[in-house]
Amino acid sequence: MATQLMVAVAPWNLPLWWQLRRFRFVVEVDCDRRVLKKGLDPVTYGEALLAVGQNSRYPAIVVGALLALCSAFMVSAAQLEAPVKMAATPDLRKPPPTDEGSLGRKFEVIVRERYPQLLSETVAGVPVVNLLFKGDGTVERSSTEVLAGSPDTFRPTEASYAKTFNIKPEEVGYVGVQGMKIAATGEEILIAFTERKNPGQPFVSSLAMAPDTRDIDRKIVEQYFARELHSGVSSRDSLWALFDNAGHLLKTGRATAGDEPIDRILRARFPGIATQYVTASPVTDHDGHSVNTTDGKPLQLFSIWLKKGSQFP
Repeated sequence: MATQLMVAVAPWNLPLWWQLRRFRFVVEVDCDRRVLKKGLDPVTYGEALLAVGQNSRYPAIVVGALLALCSAFMVSAAQLEAPVKMAATPDLRKPPPTDEGSLGRKFEVIVRERYPQLLSETVAGVPVVNLLFKGDGTVERSSTEVLAGSPDTFRPTEASYAKTFNIKPEEVGYVGVQGMKIAATGEEILIAFTERKNPGQPFVSSLAMAPDTRDIDRKIVEQYFARELHSGVSSRDSLWALFDNAGHLLKTGRATAGDEPIDRILRARFPGIATQYVTASPVTDHDGHSVNTTDGKPLQLFSIWLKKGSQFP
């Protein structure tokens, strides 16, 4: 209501109109989720949204009632595109790659056993514990280093993990990073971790924090990257999917790969978002075989999750 009043007072202020538009979108998406939780058929609800957006002769009070009294604003069909996609495909939900609590306890045990000094000593810089896990979930290799700067400056890649653990880049299962707060010192330790995989073979994590997502990854690629699958994708290109903190699909896209991490690319493309997790998983067909790029390498889908409380793109 305050935003509406500000726009009414200063209708020439373009940033206020942009803020109002973003506010409406957030309200609509929240409304969609609340309605779908009540058990309404998502396809029926999506069709209703499209009908409302395309038929502007309905008064605002009818629109508000149809949207479960969550929003009293009229919206266009273009504005409804993202909510309709999310409502019509509720199965395309990919939970974050970790239960932060259980994984944090696992990391704490490892650090306590291998590097107990990090739990009691203050270090000039940010300690980083590198962990490479075997296929059975046990630690294959570990090491420590000190990062000069803030934790936000730590941006590992598959190539950097391969160098750290002395393995091939194609053996890096994913790029995992998690912070761990030390109660005794108040300092933060970064845990850089991954699992070794067999190149060219479907990868399934043995850690509880990374469930088998091959089915959902395949559905996302088939639905949102059908053109790329038909024409072929180079290993220089990255297919990505952006999720909110609860795992709801927000956006998908394609970016040219380089030395810059994909989450940094998205933060530059969508200013204001805050990312938390990034994984890279191979795309498989319905028989479980790896889908390859045009140059014969396994095609990967990069999944990025927003932090809780992050603004939407």
